[in-house]
Amino acid sequence: MDLNILGYPWDQIQRAQRGGRLADAVDTSKPPAPDPVTQADRDLLAKHGADGLKTAGFFGTLDRLTRAGIIERS
Repeated sequence: MDLNILGYPWDQIQRAQRGGRLADAVDTSKPPAPDPVTQADRDLLAKHGADGLKTAGFFGTLDRLTRAGIIERS
């Protein structure tokens, strides 16, 4: 029976009800994901600045630059 509740199979839900983990553990042995900041993101920052990106509505670009530590959280 392939019953999923909120994206979780029934056996994982039962395990969580008994005090276990709801989802499988994250495998930390894999290499980290590549840097999501592209050269286009950097070019937009150089051209418009952080305030200009916010005014233009480039929130995805701002998020990537903030998560990478290129600009500070405001």
